[in-house]
Amino acid sequence: MEQYRESETIQKAILALESQRQTLGNAVVDAAVLALREKLARIKDPLPAAEKRKQITVLFADVTDFTRLSESLDPEEVTELLNLLWQHIDRLILQRGGRIDKHMGDAVMAFWGADQAREDDAEQAIRAALEIKALIQELRSQVNTPIPLDLCIGISTGPVVLGTLSTTGEYTAIGPTVNLAYRLEGVAPVGGILISQDTYQHVRGLFQSHVLPPLNLKGFADPIQAYQIVEAHPQAYQREARGIEGTTLQMVGRQTEMEQLQAAYHAADTERRAQVISITGEAGIGKTRLVQEFENWTRQLNPPAPRLKSRARQETQALPYAMLRNMLSWHFGIYENDRSATIRSKLEKGIGNAS
Repeated sequence: MEQYRESETIQKAILALESQRQTLGNAVVDAAVLALREKLARIKDPLPAAEKRKQITVLFADVTDFTRLSESLDPEEVTELLNLLWQHIDRLILQRGGRIDKHMGDAVMAFWGADQAREDDAEQAIRAALEIKALIQELRSQVNTPIPLDLCIGISTGPVVLGTLSTTGEYTAIGPTVNLAYRLEGVAPVGGILISQDTYQHVRGLFQSHVLPPLNLKGFADPIQAYQIVEAHPQAYQREARGIEGTTLQMVGRQTEMEQLQAAYHAADTERRAQVISITGEAGIGKTRLVQEFENWTRQLNPPAPRLKSRARQETQALPYAMLRNMLSWHFGIYENDRSATIRSKLEKGIGNAS
């Protein structure tokens, strides 16, 4: 536990330094971050050694055509290039709540949900992948290489066994989910991001993507459905995006909780007293579905109940009024790329209609 806290402290210190890069300068931040990363690498893995089965999201990223690239550069230049890549890529993964599992020469493996599962693990992995892709495009203009610098990325979500390998003592994830992310990365187009069907089910509606023909991948008996991520949609609020696309299944086993929500609504409506309800549970247990069913119930009332909704996110917890901004953006149809005048107009119109 002590080593886990130390690892967490170091990672937070790295993120804090990165946030002050403009103030402190690149030289100071790079030197301090490098020292912290070396310390992080020296401490024992913070996760417990006991094996456990969990659902995680795995990301594999690999430098495209690295063999030909390394043959065209001196060994020192190759080392400097990889150190530069992993320094920036690791930072993006950590900022998105991911955990670096290992570096394998020209590749990196990371995962989300190993120590604490969050419902947006898959989303954060894809956002990290998009930021990595943008980073590579930026570095390409700064790094002089005979072959254009690029990456391929594969992402998969599913159950794994987390444990320590007896031969090396390395704590890692094992299972078909890991293999699938690796295989998807292997068939991804240059600069492309491929995700599995299970990952897609967790993020449907958040990203623009293209469905691919079923893929025949090594190690899998049946063809694999995959999707290529293009970009994030401008409005980042997830709407009714869980479950099987085009199919609505009946909610089972949550009647008691549903009745409690309905009773709280009626109390608020008749007594004019605020009601606060917390719904807690492990990721994937059905919290989002319960809330969606409650929302559907409020729509069927006569008249339909007005609803304002927002979502707390790990990466925005330090931003003032983040949940309020998210709520107003969702309710009034405000997009991240809207101009200031457009945002003001939507707010004035929306508040006017509400009053």
